[in-house]
Amino acid sequence: MAELKEEFQDLFCLRVIRRTVHLDIYTKLNPLVYFHRIYQGSIFLRLLCYFLREEKESFACFIQKEYLSRATGYRLCDKCLDFLKGIRLSLDKYQVIGPEYRIRFLIALLEYKFGIHLYAITEKELEIVFDLISASNAHLSIEAFEEATEESRFFCILMVLMWKRKDFAADIPESPELTRLKTLFIYPKLLSLTKNIMESALEITFTQADYDYLFLAYCTDSQSFFQRQMVR
Repeated sequence: MAELKEEFQDLFCLRVIRRTVHLDIYTKLNPLVYFHRIYQGSIFLRLLCYFLREEKESFACFIQKEYLSRATGYRLCDKCLDFLKGIRLSLDKYQVIGPEYRIRFLIALLEYKFGIHLYAITEKELEIVFDLISASNAHLSIEAFEEATEESRFFCILMVLMWKRKDFAADIPESPELTRLKTLFIYPKLLSLTKNIMESALEITFTQADYDYLFLAYCTDSQSFFQRQMVR
């Protein structure tokens, strides 16, 4: 607590009241900005990011750079492995392995919730996401999209990962629920928009697995796609 108070004294005040930590913000920035600054100091989260990166230094170099002893480094490694097993992923030679769609959801969570960046997301890429969303909802303005960016960023990251991790097949397991959902009018419309907007802008062709992954991401999002059609 003392270290946090000293580091962020110009941004917010930390107080402990009845065993609850209260954060009093001095500026009008989104609270996530402050939380991200705090989370980015977590060695556990940084180690997760290390395990997710394809190109990286050796584990010995990583723990040396973080000023960790080998014993502490391996204890943290075991802790990360326990967490990954809890979400049906694992580690092999210091690399996260498992279903690609689960890996992407983890990457998006680390980015949105904790501010741990694995990939750089450009404004151009966000524009492509906006073009797709706005094509399905004519009432959505760029201003409204930008204001809701923090709320929708999880979905935006999931979409961007379609081409950032294009070399990794995001095969979605077949299930009766997914099969039924794909009979909704939204599925073919989403595929049509993806082909006409995203594939055209990126000059790439997605696979059926990519389309199913995008639909899964859509099903987990609170955005109002095809809002007027849904109301009808």
